[in-house]
Amino acid sequence: MMKIRNLIFGISLLPYLFVACNPKEEENNFEILSEEFKTILPEDATIEILARGFQFTEGPAWHPAGYLLFSDIPANTVYRWSREDSISVHQQPSGNSNGLAFDQKDNLLLCQHGPRQLAKMVGDSMKVLTSHYQGKRFNSPNDLVIANSGAIYFTDPPWGLPKNQNDPAKELDFNGVYRYFNDSLTLLIDSLTWPNGIALSPNEKFLYVGSYQNDAPRWYCYELNEEGIPVAGSLFFDAAEFGNNHPDGMAVDVEGNLYCTGPRGVLVLSPAGKLLGIIKPAELPANCTFGGEDGKTLFMTARKGLYAVKLNVVGL
Repeated sequence: MMKIRNLIFGISLLPYLFVACNPKEEENNFEILSEEFKTILPEDATIEILARGFQFTEGPAWHPAGYLLFSDIPANTVYRWSREDSISVHQQPSGNSNGLAFDQKDNLLLCQHGPRQLAKMVGDSMKVLTSHYQGKRFNSPNDLVIANSGAIYFTDPPWGLPKNQNDPAKELDFNGVYRYFNDSLTLLIDSLTWPNGIALSPNEKFLYVGSYQNDAPRWYCYELNEEGIPVAGSLFFDAAEFGNNHPDGMAVDVEGNLYCTGPRGVLVLSPAGKLLGIIKPAELPANCTFGGEDGKTLFMTARKGLYAVKLNVVGL
């Protein structure tokens, strides 16, 4: 049982360079580890290379209007991708944004490494939602998920600080998981070493957090009460045998399966924490999200590239 709290990127002004063309197909690279994965993965599934040549891609967010936004953290840029228009700059500077999400009013939310804050774009204006906990500046808000209530859950590891955990600019002595709701900030978890990716189950009764714990990538599951606050937590999946790459962003489908970026690719886990299979683009993915016209395309931001694969299931 996990303890629940008491029951760099520097700014780059260098010109960006990327290759955006008609999607190319990559040699299929999947590890099918269960019969369940065969129902998720089409027989003719192919990983598409949508664009390459970025510095470090992260934080994909799909908009129902038919486009994807994603961060290039060191390039200080949010890019936009669509089938029709390929790649364009959506926002620059971006505050060295990492995780992105759209709220219920289609405002873009950004976890910003540069100013170390959670922010929201309202029209052409940037609004700071929260940047401090008890008077101390956040480490570097990393990833987020929004509940149907509008509550924003986000992680705050020190990855955006030049010296990470040992950076002299680090003001907090822990790396937290927070909830921001109705203009109020609540620290939910302070016992994870490197909290990173975060997701909610379809019924929003469980919160998932990936963290690098004791030199191993692990994912944790927290039961939420009616107010959306964790009341119990436990280890959900341990990927220590897969190597020491950090757990990163996550996506969830309507059946409750989790798509967790980490060692070896995108680990597909059942709601019970069983490893069903692995999706492996050419580069190690850092984050993923569902989108596309029917919601069945898994987009993956992976180091210097943007990738996609069409699945048989719909994402949340």
